[in-house]
Amino acid sequence: ACRGVVDMLGPDAPASRDHYVLEPWVRANYCLGQDGPAGQAAGRLKSFGFADRGYLQFLSLQSKTKGKS
Repeated sequence: ACRGVVDMLGPDAPASRDHYVLEPWVRANYCLGQDGPAGQAAGRLKSFGFADRGYLQFLSLQSKTKGKS
């Protein structure tokens, strides 16, 4: 399912300025274990001031999960 999201959003998704594209791309890449690209795109969202509550909770869980590794 995660690969399908990345494929559907396409190769230009990480350069998008649209949070409707970038947020699911970030989530799907974390799901695939591609933390580097996901983190870069998450940084872009942060620089835009994107602060959706569910998304921020997701990021918090990601950092907690990675911290346990």
